[in-house]
Amino acid sequence: MEQKKEINLKETLRDAAQAVVQDPITLTVDITPQGRFHALLQRLRLAPRKRTLCIRPATLGTLQRISALVLTIDQEALRKGMLSGSYELADKHAPTIARIIALAVTNRRALPSAGLERFILEQFSPGALVQTLGIVMHQLDIKSFTTAIVSIRGLNLLEKREETSPETPAEMIAPGMPSAAQ
Repeated sequence: MEQKKEINLKETLRDAAQAVVQDPITLTVDITPQGRFHALLQRLRLAPRKRTLCIRPATLGTLQRISALVLTIDQEALRKGMLSGSYELADKHAPTIARIIALAVTNRRALPSAGLERFILEQFSPGALVQTLGIVMHQLDIKSFTTAIVSIRGLNLLEKREETSPETPAEMIAPGMPSAAQ
């Protein structure tokens, strides 16, 4: 009887995790007025008071772009910022974090608009910025993808390599294949 309960619990946990990964996460952002006129427009309900951002599971291209940006952030500062005060991390890397969040929200081939990035920078507090980055990294499973990239640092897919021309024809042959010179 106990074993049956364990199996059901494991299946339930697996299904719950799958549901979390597949379902979009909705963020509702309160828009702070940018002046008296904007505040008046909000009170008269002519300007929005809230904006909803939706983060869906990422496509491969978005995952690569976000991973490239995450690798530019100091990993020690990232771990430290997630655990303790986020003000240092937000101070040093706020534009990068805003771009990561904007990429996660748009999640398509086209790059996010500068207006969305500016909106994120203006409307998110430093704590909310880093907290949203954590949500993005969890939702898109960036951590395992980035860890895999860091572990194979010798094979860097994110940077373009300079092509060098081989000096001898023997270097042009694939490894393991006999060359004409041998």
